[in-house]
Amino acid sequence: MNNINKDSLLSLAKKLIGFKSISPNQAGALDYLQQLLEQRGFNTIRVDRGDTSNLIAKIGADGPL
Repeated sequence: MNNINKDSLLSLAKKLIGFKSISPNQAGALDYLQQLLEQRGFNTIRVDRGDTSNLIAKIGADGPL
């Protein structure tokens, strides 16, 4: 996490804040985040319950999950 560029982090925050997502309408925010994380090596899974979508992301093979 130490090699994250502050400008990139700020850009990501602005992008995520820009989504008009109010639960349960994710307005594309989860789609964007899922694609971004998968491009960086995360395994992701969507868990949808009723009208609400959730995104679980995991990197690596070890851990509590």
